[in-house]
Amino acid sequence: MMSVFLFSAFCNERRHFHNYVESEMYKSTNTSIQLFKQ
Repeated sequence: MMSVFLFSAFCNERRHFHNYVESEMYKSTNTSIQLFKQ
């Protein structure tokens, strides 16, 4: 039972990290596009 809890917590952390990385990449890409359009 404990291992299942740890596994789900690990998956949640990975998902949060993935969302963070995706949003950061999206922001930097948008910034690059804005600079490119000027």
